This record gives sequence, C-alpha cells and structure tokens, in this order.
Amino acid sequence: GEKIRLFARTNAAMLDGGKGAIGDNGSILEITSIRDEGLVLRNDHGREGFVKWDTLADKETGRMRLAYGYAMTTNTAQGITTTEHIFVTPGGSQTTDGFKTYVSGSRHRERDYWLTSEGAERQEIAGRRPLGDPRPIRENDIWTNWTRNIARQPQKTNALDLVKLGEEARRNAARAFLKGLAADEKREATG
Repeated sequence: GEKIRLFARTNAAMLDGGKGAIGDNGSILEITSIRDEGLVLRNDHGREGFVKWDTLADKETGRMRLAYGYAMTTNTAQGITTTEHIFVTPGGSQTTDGFKTYVSGSRHRERDYWLTSEGAERQEIAGRRPLGDPRPIRENDIWTNWTRNIARQPQKTNALDLVKLGEEARRNAARAFLKGLAADEKREATG
C-alpha cells in the first residue's frame, strides 16, 4: 500500500498479460506486492504490473530511482492541481522565495495549508539581530520574517548582465591605464 514516485518511464510485465509502461517520470504508484525479483505496482488507472529491481535501478550507481509518493518538492508539484495542498518548510521560510511560494500556493482548488518551523523562524530572526539584543521574539516578528522571506524575488544573472559586467571592467581598466599614463607624463615633465 506504500506510494512511490518514479523517476523515469518504467516498463512492467502487466498482470493482465502483455508488457508496457506502467508509469512515467513523476508518476505515483502503489506497491501491491514485494517479491525477491522486484515490485508489483498499481498505477492510477488500476493496472498492475511487475517491475524488476534492475529496471528501477540507476544503470551507473545501482541505486533505486524511487522516491516517496506521499510528498513532493515544489518543483515536482509544478503543473499539478489538487483539491487540498500542504506547503511545508521544516527548515523555516528562509529556504524558499516568492517564485517557489507562488508555485506552491497555486496548486489547490479548495484549501491550502502552509506550515513552517517556529524554531527555525526564531533562529533566523535572532541571527539577524545584534549580539546580546534583549528584545523577545514575538509572534508578530515571526510572521514578519515569514512574509519577508516568501516575498523575496531574487534576480538571476543572465548573459546580458555578464556583458554589462565585462563592459564595466573594460571601462575601468581603460581609466586606470590613462591614469597611469598621466602619472608617467607628470614624472617625465618634472624630471
């Protein structure tokens, strides 16, 4: 009855006969039986199939390419819509930003729950305060910190930013060169 998530299109020997794909990358399947040679899995269409351990293993490392099916990362959940959604940040809201929270906060049709670690929020707040600051960390401070973190929209560096940096470095180098020449000319003029 355990739910697992696949990381690749996975073929199986179907219990109703024949062979074929039982799921794709991201598919959530239910384990109905564990055998020495592999797993019997049921997909969301009710089809069951036997998948060998070798099929589930990474070809280079031998590690099983499976994850728990009851929880997903924000990136994995992108594009999925559910009736209810729970967004959990056990390490505190500092682990997310406005882009991720938008994706997480738009996965539901009816209800959305957001959970964070009060301890992690308090620790982040205390870390930003001066050493020895005696002020207590109150509930309002925690919500303010949480809101600040989920509103962040960090900018990614792109190719145009790198061109600007290169142009600025070139201009600065030219200025430094000219300044050096002026100093040499002044020395020569004064003898």
